[in-house]
Amino acid sequence: MVVCIETVEGKIKKYHTIEPVYPSNGGDNSPPEKYIAHCGREWKDKPKEHEECDHIDCALYLAKRSYDNGPMGFVIFSALGVGFIIFIIWENINFEYEFLGITLPLNLLFYVTFFLAALHSLIEGLKSGKQFDELKEYKQKGTINGVRAWRIYKEP
Repeated sequence: MVVCIETVEGKIKKYHTIEPVYPSNGGDNSPPEKYIAHCGREWKDKPKEHEECDHIDCALYLAKRSYDNGPMGFVIFSALGVGFIIFIIWENINFEYEFLGITLPLNLLFYVTFFLAALHSLIEGLKSGKQFDELKEYKQKGTINGVRAWRIYKEP
């Protein structure tokens, strides 16, 4: 089961504990080979929420890992976008696509795609950072954002 914490205000927060492991030789659309938790538990297929492990340390590890990967993804996609812009300017290429009689510059589509991917990585990293901070505070003080909280165990 996922880690579920309820605050005095009645809010229930869920924190996942598993991550997919993709095959190293797989293609772009390869399904995950397995799902693992930091504690070592493994699943061949994606487990339902009530089948995941419920260790706070596993949820902390996953949140920290996602928090660290967010800014890295932002930097990578930003660098790719800047590299693409430099290449386009250097080669003076203008990709165009005609749709319903309207000529659209595909260069703009590439720029927007890299920008959105970078922004998505940054936002997901910030969300994971917030979850990491909440879990760390709960583990140390028994509160989330200064509000008393407790673990709840739901049955499937």
